[in-house]
Amino acid sequence: MWSCPICGKQNENGLLCADCGFDLSSHYEKYRTLVRAERYADLKQAPALGAGHRMQAPHRPEQEPDWSSLSWNLETIEELIYYAKRGFPGAQYVLGGFYKSESVGREMRERGDFWIEQAAKQGYPGSMAGRMTGFSVVAGSRALAGLQRGGRALAVGDDMDGQCRLTGWRDITAVSGGARYTAGLKRDGTVAVAGAADWSRKCVSEWKDITAVAAGELHLVGLKGDGTVVEAGGNWNGEGRVADWRDIVAVAAGGTHTVGLRRDGTVAAAGSNAWKQCEVSDWRDIVAVAAGETHTVGLKRDGSVVAAGEDQEGQCQVSGWKDMTAVAAGGSHTVGLRKDGSVAVAGDHANGESEASDWKGIIAVAAGRYHIVGLRDDGTVAAAGKNGDGQCGVSGWRGITAISAGGWHTVGIQKS
Repeated sequence: MWSCPICGKQNENGLLCADCGFDLSSHYEKYRTLVRAERYADLKQAPALGAGHRMQAPHRPEQEPDWSSLSWNLETIEELIYYAKRGFPGAQYVLGGFYKSESVGREMRERGDFWIEQAAKQGYPGSMAGRMTGFSVVAGSRALAGLQRGGRALAVGDDMDGQCRLTGWRDITAVSGGARYTAGLKRDGTVAVAGAADWSRKCVSEWKDITAVAAGELHLVGLKGDGTVVEAGGNWNGEGRVADWRDIVAVAAGGTHTVGLRRDGTVAAAGSNAWKQCEVSDWRDIVAVAAGETHTVGLKRDGSVVAAGEDQEGQCQVSGWKDMTAVAAGGSHTVGLRKDGSVAVAGDHANGESEASDWKGIIAVAAGRYHIVGLRDDGTVAAAGKNGDGQCGVSGWRGITAISAGGWHTVGIQKS
């Protein structure tokens, strides 16, 4: 008989709590570390036991440290708690990730939700999805590093239209590769475009307060801080009819369609529906979306995946996927990132895309027309699939915080 330290239930057999799922064998030490850290931080602001005076907190600058390289110890967590309690959204987001990624029972998951919700209230990108699901702490901290300082963009692959000529791009916090162009989100909320995107430059130059970008075949979508969406480029199939969308927290752009994730977990779609890729109105509990050339993918709150659209190559055969934390959609394939850092691939394997199934330690994935890219937890990048234009030539990349795959090129953000 043992008492669960999370919910208090008395368990008779095994090391897994029958009520909240707390794993006594693998989680107890990390649970103790978290609790010690919280109590340690609280003591610094409260009378010390038996002392009669307040403990003095060490001096800290009023600017968040670099959370991109975290080690699990009492001091680091105590630092996160210190900054989280003082309203720094980055610390709140990563601290929430620590709690949720360990999945040490309902109490800890709810505590993680609380901190991520605090970050979401301040408009921190990614907090909506993080609040609903567990996510990689490493991925969260790397993304935070990119958002704090921005970085320089780099690219390899087809450069016929200048989509890889990103020299001078600085303070970039997100990138998205289209068919023959690249879009970059700057730290100040404006957007840069390179390549065959003359159709969009004038419109994009007027964009402000953008928090995310998504590049499709011939159209570019921007998510604004107020939850509305802007579009530039082609609108031949209605993919640009997004002006009336509201309360959007994430966007994706496919071949000729646009997808938006609403705050309530439902999904909006506009554009070509020739393959029923826009038939997503009945989707619920979605926390992330991806758009391929002719199909749409959604990640559900429980880690399962749904898909709609063309399925000739099996790219929509994802009903058995579980424990996913991210999804990406390419030309005729779908990629899923599992909680353990491994990768699942469905659809066209003719160009070696299935090699991604052997990857480990992955924290983010991206899918191009015929290739797949994965960001490792050490900041290096893996690639699989067609390499006719050198789009898989990323083995020398280091210090990468974000990735994207265009039609025939790959884009990354390198920490400054």
